[in-house]
Amino acid sequence: MWPIFVRYYKETVMNEPKNTGDANRSGRFILRHEPKIATFADGINWFLDGFKLFMRSPAGWVAFFFIWFFVTVPASLIPSLSVLINLLLPVFLGGVMWGSYQLDKTGTFNPLCLFYGFKRNFTRLAMVGLAFIISSLIIGVILHGLLLAFGFDLENLQRMSESYLRMELPPEDMLRFAQVMMIILLGFLALSIPLFMAIWFAPALVIINNVQPLEAMKLSFIACLRNMLSFLSYGLVGLAAMLIAVIPFGIGMVIMVPVLFASIYTSYKDIFIDETGFIDSGSGDSNSDSTSKPDKKNKIGIEV
Repeated sequence: MWPIFVRYYKETVMNEPKNTGDANRSGRFILRHEPKIATFADGINWFLDGFKLFMRSPAGWVAFFFIWFFVTVPASLIPSLSVLINLLLPVFLGGVMWGSYQLDKTGTFNPLCLFYGFKRNFTRLAMVGLAFIISSLIIGVILHGLLLAFGFDLENLQRMSESYLRMELPPEDMLRFAQVMMIILLGFLALSIPLFMAIWFAPALVIINNVQPLEAMKLSFIACLRNMLSFLSYGLVGLAAMLIAVIPFGIGMVIMVPVLFASIYTSYKDIFIDETGFIDSGSGDSNSDSTSKPDKKNKIGIEV
């Protein structure tokens, strides 16, 4: 089985052409001059369009799920590898975005697209991962400082948590502990949500549109900030689908996880892509030279 997997990887992923600037302009998306402000209904459509993209290659997506599961889940349970997984998270996600892009454009899907990010724009994707790790460490330091400010260290926190769950603390200590935990939770959300907003679309922008890492994170954050209402409906539909997926012993996750990945791509496409500027690599139009180099005054100045 393993030799077959390696051979398939070499014949597909390793033969995927690298990003080489102008040589890859054709057949690429053109970015809008600014991220679109989507509607509440658009958030629902992102998820539905993700399901439609899944249905274009259901067998391929299911195979992808098992590859994703056996690569990322066991590694994330090992402390020494979890940091590496976090570093490579945008690389993996970028690969899935490129695979979704290929499925959308050509109708073919490679289950090994998870590894495309190692072939295309790896350094930029890894820089996004590095920014994510550094930001996470800073958030951890800030939250630890808050705990110390309230008189808790990690050892004391663990002991207090166990006593709180067993309801062995005096009422006043129970109340104080609950208040401190609520403050820590709110602090975590206030710091981590902007970070995930900056990461959400960054891999797609990097691997499909060749956007620089920091610019991609900035655009991702702006897009999420401008589409809070759309993400609310998207999240509600996703939560409902997740609850349904886990009911039959979690079997539905085989479909739910690929649909979630596909919906990230469809939301990226809806928010960022000027579909009137899509360049058809096979058109042979005499105006192809002019369309392959979008007017930088009308775009956001990013080479695609």
